[in-house]
Amino acid sequence: MHYCYYESPVGQLLLTGRDRLETLNFPLGKTRKEPDWIEGTSFFSKVLTQLDAYFDGSLRKFTLAPGTDLKIQGTRFQERVWHQLLALE
Repeated sequence: MHYCYYESPVGQLLLTGRDRLETLNFPLGKTRKEPDWIEGTSFFSKVLTQLDAYFDGSLRKFTLAPGTDLKIQGTRFQERVWHQLLALE
């Protein structure tokens, strides 16, 4: 699992993923790093570039693609909500 921390205006964020971004959340609660996790930002360069642009006000819509850049996961209901949100313009 790859991971990195991102310092955002809303607080520190934790990004994780195996072959694409799987989670982006606040590093609290049940999230815990395992010994074999690999820390680094290069794996998440596309995501971090878009986060920087979003927080500086120059990006309004992310261009991360499900299946390629992100892994959509959750309950069936959550997955339906994610897909509906991705369909919005």
